Amino acid sequence: MSPVSRRESARGENSIVNAFKAIEAVIGDPPKDEAKFKRKLQGASIDPNELCGLGPRRETIGIKICKMNDMRDKKAAHGRTGGDRQITYFDIMDCQACARLVLLKQFQNCFKPRKDGLQWWQTP
Repeated sequence: MSPVSRRESARGENSIVNAFKAIEAVIGDPPKDEAKFKRKLQGASIDPNELCGLGPRRETIGIKICKMNDMRDKKAAHGRTGGDRQITYFDIMDCQACARLVLLKQFQNCFKPRKDGLQWWQTP
């Protein structure tokens, strides 16, 4: 099922862009070079080969983020994501699931026990 009105379509596109912004806040702008991109994900404690997404669209997190980046670039350049391509509610939820996984990984990384025995809120 796709958004019917232009307003709903714009909201859907904005939802995808905002999901990508959440990912970007954690890893920064994904580099085009695949090796650099994988290192960047690993530096944020994210396995680039971990599967994410919903149902039959499960892909590695690295591939999913690259696809979201392409969708974001098209929207920024042309004001919308796909010309004649309709964004479905499933596309929106799929991108949000990816962003959720990245954020959860970041939170888990931030709150894991420190080697110096201090809590995350304490300073040495």
